[in-house]
Amino acid sequence: MEIQNLLVSGCSFTQDGIGGHPPTAHNTGGNSFIPDINYVANTPRSWASFIAKELAVKSFVNFAASGHGLCLINKTIQDAIKKFHYTPENTLVAFNITSLDRLDIVCDWNNADRCNYIPWSKDHFDYTYAKPQCDLWKQKFLNIDINDVEQASLDALDDLFTFLENRHFSYVFTMMDDYTHLPQIKSRLSQAVLLSPGIGMAEFAQKEGLLDNDNRHPSVPGHQQISLQVIEKIKKSTQ
Repeated sequence: MEIQNLLVSGCSFTQDGIGGHPPTAHNTGGNSFIPDINYVANTPRSWASFIAKELAVKSFVNFAASGHGLCLINKTIQDAIKKFHYTPENTLVAFNITSLDRLDIVCDWNNADRCNYIPWSKDHFDYTYAKPQCDLWKQKFLNIDINDVEQASLDALDDLFTFLENRHFSYVFTMMDDYTHLPQIKSRLSQAVLLSPGIGMAEFAQKEGLLDNDNRHPSVPGHQQISLQVIEKIKKSTQ
């Protein structure tokens, strides 16, 4: 498969701005990490951006949003595929698995509690998300059991896998931490990027001495090293 489009979502372990423009029926889209006569290419700061640069895809869009979870990841990928001109023949989907205990609340763009870390605009979707810990989030969280939040995340993950597989989209995923105990992951290890050492991105960065100043996220060199293993997985899975 010739990868022309790279569609990405995730949490802060993948976030690095919107990345470019999605493909439409009349335009191939854009990738801000490759040189263009009209602008200077951006400098990658996440594993996904390094991949977009290395593969030189025509369209790279990254919906990853810091502090958010699998419900956002599922919804943004599905909605992007439904709205824009992505096809299984030319698109690779990549995302990261994140913590199950994250509560994602959709809201409109006029909501005072909307999150400032959402990378997309009204041109992409007519909705955004509430910021974690805001009043709207707290009202919802107080009325829901943590087990229900985790189950909603698992349901979203099941829904995303089913959506991509039924439509024959190629995909790969990284993990914030080691989630290989989950049945949804165990049955899809061929699409999982199992980093070495560490499996998950946080542990990999810690073991390699490539943590950022917060001692949790990979540094930029850490993201670059992660991208090399992701690219190796992509080459094997799309042959």
